[in-house]
Formats: sequence, C-alpha cells, structure tokens
Amino acid sequence: MRLMAFRTGPDFNIFAAGDTHEGNAAFSEKAFNKFADMFFSEYENLPSDKNHLLHMGDPGEFITYKDTRYEPKIHKQTVVKQFDGIIDRYKPFEPRMLGMLDSNHPIVLDPIGNVTEYLCQKLNIEYLTYSTKFTFLSKQKEEFMFKLFATHGKKSITSTAEPQERIEANLKIAVKRQLKRKYSDCAVMLKAHAHKLIVAPPTPKLCLADNMKRIIEFYPNPIDYHQMPYIPEELRWYACTGSFLRTYLLDHNTYSEKAEYDPVDLGFVVVMVRDRKVKEVRGIQL
Repeated sequence: MRLMAFRTGPDFNIFAAGDTHEGNAAFSEKAFNKFADMFFSEYENLPSDKNHLLHMGDPGEFITYKDTRYEPKIHKQTVVKQFDGIIDRYKPFEPRMLGMLDSNHPIVLDPIGNVTEYLCQKLNIEYLTYSTKFTFLSKQKEEFMFKLFATHGKKSITSTAEPQERIEANLKIAVKRQLKRKYSDCAVMLKAHAHKLIVAPPTPKLCLADNMKRIIEFYPNPIDYHQMPYIPEELRWYACTGSFLRTYLLDHNTYSEKAEYDPVDLGFVVVMVRDRKVKEVRGIQL
C-alpha cells in the first residue's frame, strides 16, 4: 500500500489501463495501438499532455512451464523477452505515467525478485505496490482536489442472472461491493484483474429537508462531497478497468477458453477531471 500526492492543473484525464499481458499470444496489439493513439491525442477538448496513465497491473504474462495454465503455443515468449517488451512498450508513456500497480501475474516470480518494482525502476516511474491511494492537489496552490483509490484486485466479478439488463446491474453492484469499504474518502475507486469493463456511477437519491418554512427536496451532488473525510458510498465512482486479452484465439487454446470464461470487451477507463472535480468516469471499448 502506498499514499501518493500528485500535483497538476485543474483539468486532466487519467487513463486507467492494465491487464495487458505482454507475452500472451491472445494479447491484442490492435486494441493497444488504439489505446495509445487515444492517449497521445487530444481527448475531450484537452491536449494530449493532459493525459496521464495509471497502469493497473499485469503488464506481462509471466507464466512458465511449471504453471498449470501454461500452453506452448500461447506462451512462446520467455520472461526475459517480456521484460524487454514491456519496457519498450511503455517507454513513450513514461513522462506521463502515475505509476504501475503490482499484481498477481508478476508476483508468481517473487522468488527471483520483485518484477513490477524492477520494471518501474527501468521505466523511471513510481512503483505503486498492490494498492495505492492518490491525493490530487492543485499545482499552483496545492489545494486539495479529490482522492482516488486503485488496486489490482484478486476477486473475480461474475453474474449468472438473466436477462442482460440484470447481469449488467449485478456487475456494477459487485464492483461497488468489492471496493466501497476499502476507504471512505475516495471519490473514485478502481480495480483491475477481473478483465471486465465496468463503470458504476454515483447514484444519488432523493432527499428531503426543510428551511423552517417549507419542505425542500433535492438530490445530493457528488461533487460537493469530494473533499469530505467520508463520502457516502452511493456518491462515489467505481470501476473495473478492463483488459487487452482476448478470450478466444483461432488455432490456439487460451486458458480463458479452457476455463469457460465468456468473451469480454477489451478496453480501459478514463477519469475525466475538469475544474478540479471528477466530471465523469468513462469506460472505453476497443
């Protein structure tokens, strides 16, 4: 766990992306290239230098022949080549990376050392451990903006309900349930690992009050709570940040396929901050 302070201007975007799994044949180079094009371009009326990357973990596959998921045609690339591939892939992002989270795939290699920390040293970026809590501050006066919690995660997110509308609702409830008790003062709470692209927005409810003369009805504005030590659970943004790993690959047996996982959208999440407040958390399908 780390506590990080990040100083920036009032308007910026956080591209929260991970589960790229370099070295797995099912990694989608096409999806990653689309992501990179978006990152290095203007996004929602902000120039590209306002885009920052938060890597959510599992940058590489790191599965060896000793792993039960090992598949020769899927895992052709050696661990050393994966190191080189990850460093080459993220070097262009380095000036605007908030850091990289540790995660379950590199942790398998802990007997030889901390792989994620090594990669972060090579990229000259922050090693974020398995979870990090960010405090965003105004660059000019160091005024407090909001806090964001990010963890790679370990739990899966599933639903066997029907119809599709109920499945989507259950997935949002699940990601919220997994994150909401971690910290009470974060306007945005993110996890990865599940390879699903899910955004659960704030759900303010109708409230009644009075001014000593009449009853007043209102919906709480989540922005008003960004700087509170306790943000009501229903007034936060929650998200699972997707992946770049395909479930099926022609003429290959992926471990996702063998585990009977359903296909998922490839993608990532963008946290849009305007005038020092979280305007929107958006899931981007690739």
